[in-house]
Amino acid sequence: MGRGRASTSEDIIRKMFILHAEGLTPNVIGERLNKAPNTVRKHLADEANIEQYGDLMNKIEQIHKQSNLEIIDLIQSTKYSEIANNIVGLFNKENLQTEFSNNGIRSLISLLGNTVDKTMSLKRYELSKQELALKERTLALKEKELEARLDNPDAFSNIVIVDNTSEAAKYYKEHGIEKPYAEN
Repeated sequence: MGRGRASTSEDIIRKMFILHAEGLTPNVIGERLNKAPNTVRKHLADEANIEQYGDLMNKIEQIHKQSNLEIIDLIQSTKYSEIANNIVGLFNKENLQTEFSNNGIRSLISLLGNTVDKTMSLKRYELSKQELALKERTLALKEKELEARLDNPDAFSNIVIVDNTSEAAKYYKEHGIEKPYAEN
């Protein structure tokens, strides 16, 4: 029996877009939905599908942005640091046995780990913003340099290469330094 093309239902295509919005790759989406990765790519690139699910994608993006802003606000708040301090405070001799018997050590470790992870993620986010600002500044300076080169090309055309290898060789020989230079 020959192989034919199976049609993909609208529900599956919708799920493809939702999973793609969650940051999953076409390979992972294909595994989850039992579709070939190329089929997933085809549907994600189809203009009609993009138009049909564009509003859905925008809503998901807005939800992600709002959620991220809320998490950042929480991490930066004093309430979050109080919670983290309280969690660390539980790791003492008096409270450890009670917490361990009531909730188990895994819940404490998970909570503390999540707290540290969120805090570190925020710090990485802030550093990446600073890095981006520096890259933008560098790009602006390079653009200014390019404009200056275009406005006055003669100012940048006089490059002089100085050949002082014989003087350097003499200096190194006088001071007992063995061949730190390339010989011709």
